[in-house]
Amino acid sequence: MRLAINEWPGFAYFRLAERQSSIDRSLLRLRIASFRNPVDQIGRYIEGDADAVALTLGDTLLICSRVPDRCPVIVFVIDESRGGDQLLGRPGFETMPSLRGQAIGLEDSALAYYLIHRFFERAELALPEPSQLRIAPQEAFAGMLRSGQIKAVLTYPPTATQLRRSMDLRPLISSQSLPGEVLDVLAVSPDYLRRHPRAVAALIEAWRRARCQEQNSPDTVLIQMASLLGMPEDELRQVQKGLLFPGNQDQYLMLRPDGGNLREVLGRHHNLLVRIGQIRPDSPLPRLESGFIFPAPTE
Repeated sequence: MRLAINEWPGFAYFRLAERQSSIDRSLLRLRIASFRNPVDQIGRYIEGDADAVALTLGDTLLICSRVPDRCPVIVFVIDESRGGDQLLGRPGFETMPSLRGQAIGLEDSALAYYLIHRFFERAELALPEPSQLRIAPQEAFAGMLRSGQIKAVLTYPPTATQLRRSMDLRPLISSQSLPGEVLDVLAVSPDYLRRHPRAVAALIEAWRRARCQEQNSPDTVLIQMASLLGMPEDELRQVQKGLLFPGNQDQYLMLRPDGGNLREVLGRHHNLLVRIGQIRPDSPLPRLESGFIFPAPTE
């Protein structure tokens, strides 16, 4: 299996599982490609060079819009961001109203477009004009802030922690204000899922084992995760406080085929992305698959 991920703490458990050899090699031969930004990650799947992707809910909609015949199937909800995604402002731009008409940096991803509009809606402000938005990769934000090209930036760890460590930035609003909306998922090519369901199950089980080891040996795993992400351990510990990891019951309620809770959230993302011109109105929604939530009994 070719798995494309980006540098987000919830996705690092896949790399941790690979490093710890907790993957059942008789069922799954895994190759992980990690990217700094979602554009390259999504491109890998669209080009047919990835069988599965760990990404935000909104980015699955971008994929479905661009390659509807390979619209991926969501098989697992990895985490929910409750504060990890943040809008940070320079001194003098420390409230949402202060950003009226100001330049804001964000990356080219479905989640970034969704969040910036939802944050302004949450603050009861008019939506930002397209001319306010400066689209750039995460690694460009530090220079853009220092030069004054942007007054605020929408970002997430590890970039968010690096920026706050190197300059004076204030949090204005975060994904904590949008409970149940900012979700990261594992999505699989429908063809690969049809041909290799046991490999998909093995991947999810490997992620779970890595999470279980963290619960049993938190300090050891924290060191390994921080190394994988290039983050100081204390900052990673703080970031993880803003992540929720759904249990089996919540997973099933979100993914059940007769209309899980995730269908409603997908619809909300779809409507907003259509409204701002990021996807076509007729682009399909990804299919939900709950069959991998409860581990199969061992023989």
